[in-house]
Amino acid sequence: MNFKTTPQENNKIRKLLETKELNMAIANMLFATFDTKEAIVPCENENEFVDNLINFWELNENNEQEMDIVDTFIRPRLKRIDASVILDNPYVKTISFKEVKDGNYKLSYFKQPAYQPFAYDDIDVDDEYREIQSVGYSTVDISYPIIAENNCVWMSLNANEIITMDPAVKEATGNVLVLGLGLGYFPFMVSLKENVKSVTIIEKDSTIIRLFKKHILPSFTNKDKIHIIEDDAFKYLNNSKLDFDYLFIDLWHSPEDGLPMYLKCHKILRNKYHGKVFYWLEKSLLAMLRRCFLTLIEEQINKVKENNYLKAKDDYDRIINDLYFKTKNITITSYEQIKEMLKDENLKHY
Repeated sequence: MNFKTTPQENNKIRKLLETKELNMAIANMLFATFDTKEAIVPCENENEFVDNLINFWELNENNEQEMDIVDTFIRPRLKRIDASVILDNPYVKTISFKEVKDGNYKLSYFKQPAYQPFAYDDIDVDDEYREIQSVGYSTVDISYPIIAENNCVWMSLNANEIITMDPAVKEATGNVLVLGLGLGYFPFMVSLKENVKSVTIIEKDSTIIRLFKKHILPSFTNKDKIHIIEDDAFKYLNNSKLDFDYLFIDLWHSPEDGLPMYLKCHKILRNKYHGKVFYWLEKSLLAMLRRCFLTLIEEQINKVKENNYLKAKDDYDRIINDLYFKTKNITITSYEQIKEMLKDENLKHY
């Protein structure tokens, strides 16, 4: 990228880069909070819950900047999540199993402690590309099914999974293709719909398929709609006709590990499939891509040379390198031009 911007425009661009750093810092802070029981303090209402988080993070209530971060990034979407979101869900009410192990995998239940913060939905992104987090809590302990690999939870049916998949469940129709099996939550939910004729699932892990077929599928209400193909998702996308009405893609554990897979799927499907595709946590995936783009912009402002984009240490280096070569001949003349490039619909074209 070539920059021909005024000092005033440069100040706006620097502010955008500061927002990127702030987004990352807040996300890391929350990720650490979700993983510790030290943050659990009973409270009477959402304001008290925010106060508990402020104390846990050791923020200064008299510091206007720190409180502005809480008010901008946390408070707008803070929410008490009722246990009924999970307990009254059709899958949870229909599917039950005893704890069982198969190789490195274990089919089990996880107890979410009361007042333990968790992400209950995908992020929102405002006009200034600030990532507004969805922080939730319950006032009671909630147990939900999981699959653990080597004692690490890899697949789970928590409130986040239910809430973030709900739009796709409502949209799905006809013959549905699902990439990634997990606990089979999405296939179960869409198979209940009269306007869904079949659900084809692509899963490469034979152990996951075996656990599902033995302990979960027998309880499905409409198991006759379910068809499982043991195959690599990317291989299947490349080699198959994709004669489906709806595609649901959930191959990742989180946006952090999912971005490279998301981009790979997007590249394959761009010119091959023109139907409806739902990518799980797409807002967060695009936010990760936006961070990469902003990192590149910062590097180009600092005159990083092209030879630095010829090698990569990891997937994110490769993404930034790819963005560099796709945008190297673009001339940037304004802050608004960058903001336009960073919109979700435009990011998808890179």
